[in-house]
Amino acid sequence: MIVRQQTTEPTSFYAVYDGHAGSAAATYCAAHLHQYLVESSHFLRDLRRATHDAYLRTDAEFVRKSNQQRASGGSTAVSVSVRGRRLLAAWAGDSQALLAKRMRLMQLVNPHKPDRPDERERIESTGGSVMYWGTWRVNGQLAVSRAIGDAIYKPYVTARPEITEVDLDGDEDFVVVACDGLWDVVSEDAVALSVYKQLMSDPIKDVAKTLGEQNCRVASITRLRCSRFQRLRSGDCRDCSTITFRNCIGSGEVEKFDTLFSPRPRSPRIFVKPF
Repeated sequence: MIVRQQTTEPTSFYAVYDGHAGSAAATYCAAHLHQYLVESSHFLRDLRRATHDAYLRTDAEFVRKSNQQRASGGSTAVSVSVRGRRLLAAWAGDSQALLAKRMRLMQLVNPHKPDRPDERERIESTGGSVMYWGTWRVNGQLAVSRAIGDAIYKPYVTARPEITEVDLDGDEDFVVVACDGLWDVVSEDAVALSVYKQLMSDPIKDVAKTLGEQNCRVASITRLRCSRFQRLRSGDCRDCSTITFRNCIGSGEVEKFDTLFSPRPRSPRIFVKPF
């Protein structure tokens, strides 16, 4: 989505939500997290704090409503916001975001895994445990240490996001935002090479199709600069363009949970233009 405000620069927001134990949490995140972001009183002046609050609010509201509606499960989340020459990446879980700049790669995310030393210490300090069962798991069950939802694993599994910020200088090429369904089977170098190859010959919408043939999960590819690949499009070229593909959640499931957890009215002071 693109958010335009009168008092600050436009803000672009991209995110991937990877649900587990059902699609309810991921669908709720897709319908609400960006809305809670722009509704935050900090959105215009402190995007970092607004993002932090949006993750926690999404978690609290989903847990409350899922208890009422008997929905369950959780979802990892990774989001990338771009405002002016500043990129902000936030995440809770093991989905990741990869920034490509002149053929060099920067992983923006340190995934939340139970065996990450600081995560293990946090879990154990709150009374939880980390056990190995095929992979390291919280209380021997959940393979991620942070997520939205997962009420039965709280307080060990938190939705509190980690956030990193990057100054942009205009030489960035694209960001790939994806869940572990991509990163667990395709290396970062292979992902970036695939995107570069496709951008040199095909429209950006075909990049997602190519990656989609390599895995069956979710990804978002955001082109941050257009001068190098401007010949790919006729006419005007936007500063940011994105394509998202998903087959984790069927259209019927999206409609079902959009009805169950209907979004609140949008804030009248901000215009939200979804892609």
